[in-house]
Amino acid sequence: SADELNMNTSAFEQESGLTIYPNPATNQVNLQAGSLTEAGTVTLLNAVGQQVAMKNIASGATVSFNLEGLNRGIYFVRYTLPTSTKVIQLIVK
Repeated sequence: SADELNMNTSAFEQESGLTIYPNPATNQVNLQAGSLTEAGTVTLLNAVGQQVAMKNIASGATVSFNLEGLNRGIYFVRYTLPTSTKVIQLIVK
């Protein structure tokens, strides 16, 4: 929904239990799942919604995406859990 896409970083982190840093990012972005968060998948999408990368993430774990070689611009991180999906905008500069 539009509300999910317009969610700011702090609201996203509060609702999803996933911390994303740094944002904006240059070479790498890190995603840290809270200890109370279910395991799920994190997907990096480009501005038109094409999948750039995907990783599984466990409760309490941190995963990183290498952003080197990606064009600068707006991307989205989709966090998919068994019961919900959240999306946050990521700026690659």
